[in-house]
Amino acid sequence: MKRSHPEIAFVVSETHWDREWYHPFQEFRFHLVNLVRKLIRILQDRPDYRSFVFDGQSVVIPDVLELAPELEEPLRKLATSGRIRFGPWYVLPDEFLVSAESLVRNLHHGQRIASRFGGAMKVGYVPDGFGHPAQLPQIFAGFGIRRAILWRGMGEEAEDLGSEFWWEALDGTKVLTIWLPQGYGNFGNLGFPRSWGDMRGFRPSVEEAEKRLAERLPGLQKYGRSGVYLFMNGLDHLPPQPELPDLLWELQQRHPELLLRHGTFEEAFEAIEARLSSLAPLKVYQGEFTSGKYAVILQGVYSSRVYLKQASFELETQLVHYVEPFVALGLALGGEATWLNCVDYAWRELMRNHPHDDICGCSVDPVHRNNEHIYEQVRQVAHKLEREVLRFLGWRVGLARKEGAPFIVWNTAQFPRGEWTEAELWFDGSDTTPDSFRLELADGTEVPYIHLAERVEQGVDYLTPYRKRVVRALIQLPSVPSVGWQTVYAVPGKPSRPKPTVLVDPFSRRVENEFLTLTVHPDGTFDVLDKSTGNRFEGLHWFEDTEDVGDEYDYSPARTSLTLDSRGADARIEMVPLGGVAAEVRIRRRWELPARFDREKGRRSDEKVPVDLDVALRVAQGSPRIEVRTKVDNRAEDHRLRIHFPTGVRAEFADVDEHFAILRRRIGPPAEKDPVQPAPPTKHFQRFVSLGRGGRGLAVAARGLHEYEVLDNGDLAITLFRSVGWLSRDDLLTRRGHAGYGFPTPEAQCLRRMCFEYALLPHAGDVRQEEVRNQLLAFLLPVRVARADWKPSLGIDLPAEERPVPQEPVFERIAALPERGSLVEIEGEGVVLSSLKWAWRGTGFVVRVYSVDRLAREVTMRWLWPIRRALEVNLNEEYLGRVECRENSFRFLLRPGQIRTFLVVPEVERLPHGGWAGCCCP
Repeated sequence: MKRSHPEIAFVVSETHWDREWYHPFQEFRFHLVNLVRKLIRILQDRPDYRSFVFDGQSVVIPDVLELAPELEEPLRKLATSGRIRFGPWYVLPDEFLVSAESLVRNLHHGQRIASRFGGAMKVGYVPDGFGHPAQLPQIFAGFGIRRAILWRGMGEEAEDLGSEFWWEALDGTKVLTIWLPQGYGNFGNLGFPRSWGDMRGFRPSVEEAEKRLAERLPGLQKYGRSGVYLFMNGLDHLPPQPELPDLLWELQQRHPELLLRHGTFEEAFEAIEARLSSLAPLKVYQGEFTSGKYAVILQGVYSSRVYLKQASFELETQLVHYVEPFVALGLALGGEATWLNCVDYAWRELMRNHPHDDICGCSVDPVHRNNEHIYEQVRQVAHKLEREVLRFLGWRVGLARKEGAPFIVWNTAQFPRGEWTEAELWFDGSDTTPDSFRLELADGTEVPYIHLAERVEQGVDYLTPYRKRVVRALIQLPSVPSVGWQTVYAVPGKPSRPKPTVLVDPFSRRVENEFLTLTVHPDGTFDVLDKSTGNRFEGLHWFEDTEDVGDEYDYSPARTSLTLDSRGADARIEMVPLGGVAAEVRIRRRWELPARFDREKGRRSDEKVPVDLDVALRVAQGSPRIEVRTKVDNRAEDHRLRIHFPTGVRAEFADVDEHFAILRRRIGPPAEKDPVQPAPPTKHFQRFVSLGRGGRGLAVAARGLHEYEVLDNGDLAITLFRSVGWLSRDDLLTRRGHAGYGFPTPEAQCLRRMCFEYALLPHAGDVRQEEVRNQLLAFLLPVRVARADWKPSLGIDLPAEERPVPQEPVFERIAALPERGSLVEIEGEGVVLSSLKWAWRGTGFVVRVYSVDRLAREVTMRWLWPIRRALEVNLNEEYLGRVECRENSFRFLLRPGQIRTFLVVPEVERLPHGGWAGCCCP
């Protein structure tokens, strides 16, 4: 193709720095410090070595300076001059296995660090992610990033798009994108025969460099649309090449027709943008990138070492939906500013587990042992911080009654709650109230509950020994407002028995409530009749087990495959009524499975091991969903365990919860000719997936499970876990060659006890409907219940004469909040609350919503207090414009697929601290 512009090749020096992978973090960090020392020397000694890009992440800065603080000044000087580029990410994450809000925190934190070192690179660099979400362009744009670079995931659309195109988010936001057809190392080790490996002690040759240019340039020209090309002088962990300027000078002399420039990604984009007006319009692409057409896509990671995904999901949920909203409300009422440091610390540590070699579970065993340690550290911080802030808030709620133990039910969901929920109520060890008590509102209205169990808990809270009586109960929530709270009181007395509405027939193994009838078969499968639609779902929840001879990256069956299923084998079934307002069906089985895969014989072993499966199904009054807890004691190796839900739905698309969206994703792999790796039939979901058509639908919501497949017969299969023993193998049926190093990883066999929590929801076919979506979110976001009058003396079980006498009123109730209230109400069709937190800059609430509707909708946001000021901000919490308010509310338009973020400063007096609350930040 004849070009109107001279061809320009930008040679970008970079390293793809996996913090841990085939070695643990500390070993790789040793090499990182040496690499940075070498880079600084090169840049100081050679002005013609123009720049170096640090893989789009900023975490390398603290990683290096913690061991080599003397490098801070030269590093800052070189970065400020633009010769070293960091960010925009904190770490390069796997973009699917972490939440949308995690991606936002990641970019925010990365830019904060990079701002102290010359500013973040304004390019959304995702060179090695195992696929890319559809809303990533809008996320990038929310940080002022209008350019992106990617490699994996591109499908046959590349033949039309070329390597330069507009990637469009669901709301129409576009970013100029460069696809790397040859990956991120096509000029790595320039002048040497291969692009990767340790070439220290060897001398590069111009002839080898010219050979590499001749090999690589035609492939870039094939897909290029602007005549601007990227040559990537780097690869995994490669150090900088000091001789690169000399090699480029020699190549330029031999090829004057091609302008070779040692530069940055920004410079390459500037060259493309300068030509846009004279080029044919670049093509536009909307959607996700998940194909293996041109590069292995490695999507079997969604179910390897699944315990890592569960831990990340648990902590992301706790931080986003509980800790941050509670901290925000607390800070509005005069809480501790250091709480924000605790939140920041928790996110920073959690995100260290989000690079793809970590969260994907595709590294050596020591790496993932460290991941579990980090998760436990974050868990301790998050739990302690949430507990302390709830204590603080408890003393800020005005109590209308003086008698009784006050409890506050906290609801962080965007819709009111009135369902039955399980909660723990705790009392002083010497308190006799748990012997017989009623739950009441301030006006005496009784709150129904069912006593399930009681235990005595002893320990030491900071400097305070305690003994508590903890009552586990099923409580019918008393209409808790959206993003709000309701106070209830436990007062001595005999509780009324709620009217039974959940019927249990142990002979027919049937449970029935207002919405559904569940009938359990002897083998543990069950049928569900959806009373609202008349739809019947039969044979749900059977287990499928097949060999997995793949690796941490990908599932693979064997050539001689053996798949087992649980149907037809009797299970032990127990029907447990729960006070007439709920019921559990407990299903236990011991399944004899092949112990491992016998690679010498090429089939599953004759030896069997027992794998225990304990399933608990719960149906509650007023709820159309079935909640499931499945415990697996896995003793078998080399296998994949899935659960099947025969939906009876033959659909072309599945509705899938993804980042800031509910996607309608086509079922089945794309029909692509000779892909590098055929896209697997299994796909990713974030929180829930649904099949629906013609008034018949079934959705599954799960906590920390992320892999589903829709089979030809309409079965929806959810993967619980994969057990494998290798980081990488080169003999898979689902992928050609290795994806990493062939190291054994025995701990990836997941020989451990695991617990999986998920819920089923029959519906009329459209998961976007508010009532359907809210039912799924209600399962994912249970309410919190906390005492409103905690103090150190509460819990001390001492005789009166031995109790300490307070010298001053340390605990003072300041009635800043009503007994029942809503911090914010959000009204509008198809609007989803994503985040509610305190602003990093200035003072105020930051609230983020997005649309899953197909139409533009007007949204009203109504706050507890009058609004002093409301601003629209971007994802980085930077000013976009003022919002017109009317007392305590404002309205705005939300387009389909749009994400909008607001900073709201309420008219609330910051009150004195009052009740004690400690800081858990290290």
